[in-house]
Amino acid sequence: MNNVPAASYPSLYSSVISVAAHEGHDPFTYYYNPEPPVEFGAPGIDVNVAWLNKSTIVSTGNSFAAPHMTGIAALIRGKHPDLTPFQVKTVLFACATNARRVQSGRTHAR
Repeated sequence: MNNVPAASYPSLYSSVISVAAHEGHDPFTYYYNPEPPVEFGAPGIDVNVAWLNKSTIVSTGNSFAAPHMTGIAALIRGKHPDLTPFQVKTVLFACATNARRVQSGRTHAR
């Protein structure tokens, strides 16, 4: 997704996993968002980022959240290489930190 609250391409394509940043630093904690256009939220706020001369900076943006979801999707595909994009999204939804609450209708993503 863009870093602005508006729908964007390619995130609107069904074969793409759309991700926005949320607070948190655990790379395996991510949330499903039941309210489109963003499907998932992953760590991307106040992220330590490698920088020039072996230093780091703290930055924020959806571009930092996307690699978290990409890595989780890669782990899923590594174990189940024949999954389609839709099936990967289904597994991501089922494993989201808030999946049980979303399924029961008790909460929204952060």
